[in-house]
Amino acid sequence: MTIYRSRSRLPLIVTIVVVVGILVAAAVLWQYMAEARTPRGVVLQPREAPDFELIDHRGEPYRLSDDDRVRVIFFGYTYCPDVCPTTLVTYRQVHQLLGDRAGDVRFLFVTVDPERDDVARMAEYVTRFHPDFVGLTGDRAALEKVWAEYGVYVNALPPDPDRGGAYEVEHSALSFVIDGGGMMRIVHNYGTPAEDMAHDIRLLLSQRR
Repeated sequence: MTIYRSRSRLPLIVTIVVVVGILVAAAVLWQYMAEARTPRGVVLQPREAPDFELIDHRGEPYRLSDDDRVRVIFFGYTYCPDVCPTTLVTYRQVHQLLGDRAGDVRFLFVTVDPERDDVARMAEYVTRFHPDFVGLTGDRAALEKVWAEYGVYVNALPPDPDRGGAYEVEHSALSFVIDGGGMMRIVHNYGTPAEDMAHDIRLLLSQRR
């Protein structure tokens, strides 16, 4: 009489489970690494950022091309009721998230309201958010050239007599991120979380080690 001995399938099952586990872990790791290398803002075809020279909030000339840090530029004004202060609060959070690398980044606030945003006003305003932030102003002709080169929309509304002649300025609300080599690389829309902005800035910083 022939006797058939059944073989346990347990080793095969264990092997399959281990292989599947390894494949799943590899897929998760690959996805994580891919996400870590992917910018979260709007990626631009790299092009040289338009150069400019304006006056900073200390009354000193500031030329963009003389600065080899990663630069984040926002166009706004100090009397802005909402978008501008919200953006600068986000920049402060980004600065904190960058930790030791924050010193390699320059946050620039360029006015769209030169008639009211003089050096003293800019100094009082930008340092309220962080002492390292730089406010930039200048004469209208110089600023209009910068606005045009960066495609920034600016429209001063009529003065409001019920507010003592105060007026607001409509303007674009984008953050332009320029790498250390002077190339415009990423744009962040208004409302982009600080974590996403910090992530993208770290990517640019990692490319200049």
